[in-house]
Amino acid sequence: KLRIAAPLGLGPEFMPELASLNQQYPELEWELLNSLDPAQSLRERQADIALYLGDQPPIGTRGKHLGDLHRAVYGSRRYLSTQRKPYQLNQLAWLRWGSDMPASKINRWLNQHISEEQHCPARLNSWQAMKEAVISGLGIAHLWVFLADQHPDLQRLSPIETSLTMGLWLLQRSDLARSVKLDAVEQRL
Repeated sequence: KLRIAAPLGLGPEFMPELASLNQQYPELEWELLNSLDPAQSLRERQADIALYLGDQPPIGTRGKHLGDLHRAVYGSRRYLSTQRKPYQLNQLAWLRWGSDMPASKINRWLNQHISEEQHCPARLNSWQAMKEAVISGLGIAHLWVFLADQHPDLQRLSPIETSLTMGLWLLQRSDLARSVKLDAVEQRL
């Protein structure tokens, strides 16, 4: 069984790619582990490989850079229909990331650009929860462009915020030998 750690809530977004592995390798069994820190799950041997968001692979791992993920500000069409145009981002309700992520790029950006006094209806700690909160009309937030641009209920409100771009890496432990199955995962993602 191949154990794959992924950032909390982001792993299911790669389900089509993971499912295609089973078409090529029908005997393959895998388990998706959603984790606040996929690299830690890898180091603690809870996972064999990990999808990781960061600028470079952490110490004790090796990885393949799969690409860069970009963020922009989005709101739901329903929420935005209740707001005055032109939209002033500093006048809208911002959704924030949870307190378990104080040093993250996104929280640093929010602390620098959005006042703590500004209305914040919810704090969330997973991509899926943040996306659903925005779609539900709770407020606005930075979302992953590669997913949010496709959603018919979401409207992009800003250009890509390049300071929030993160690399997507497929990691494995430095001590784990290469295998055909690991190579297949790399090709699918």
